[in-house]
Amino acid sequence: MGIAPMRAFLHERHFQRQQQLHLEQQSTVVAVGPTILYFGCHAPDVDIFYHDELREYQRQGTLTELHLAFSRPSDNSTLPKVYVQHLLLQPPNAASTYRRIVHEQAYVYGHDVHAALEQILTMPSLPPFVPEASSQFQSSPQSPHDEVLSSLSLSPKEYLEEVTRQGRYVQELWS
Repeated sequence: MGIAPMRAFLHERHFQRQQQLHLEQQSTVVAVGPTILYFGCHAPDVDIFYHDELREYQRQGTLTELHLAFSRPSDNSTLPKVYVQHLLLQPPNAASTYRRIVHEQAYVYGHDVHAALEQILTMPSLPPFVPEASSQFQSSPQSPHDEVLSSLSLSPKEYLEEVTRQGRYVQELWS
C-alpha cells in the first residue's frame, strides 16, 4: 500500500477537525479522536514525497503521531532495516496499540501488520525491541495482559477476526 489512501484519510480527518473546532465554538461537542500513522518505505531521502504535508498535519493536530520506517536506508548508511512491524512491536507503541484497539475501540487500516497486531494481543508483558521482528511473530499461547480480552473468551486471532467483522480493522492488500 502506498501513502495515497492514508493521505486521503488525513485530508478527511483534517476536514473533520476543522468542523470540530467550529462546533466547539458553538458549544456543540463532536469528538475527533487521535490519528496515528505508521508508514514504511525504502529510503528517507528518496521515498517520502509528502514529508512536509505530514509534518504540517502534525503541527495542526490532525496527525497525532507519525512513525516512519525505512527498509533500505541509503547504501552507505549504518542504519538497520526497519519495517512498520518493528515500530509497532516496540514496547511503548505496542502498549499504546493494545490500549487503543482493546480499550478504546480504535480503527486500524494497514498493510502487512496482521502478525504484529496478533503478537501485541498475545504479549503477557511487553517485550524489548528486537531488530528482526519476524522472530517475534511466532505464535504463542493466549496470555493477554488484562481482563478485557480474557473476558471475551477469544484468542488473539479470533479477536482480530471480530474487530475485522466490526469494520475496525481493514487490511490494505496489494501484490
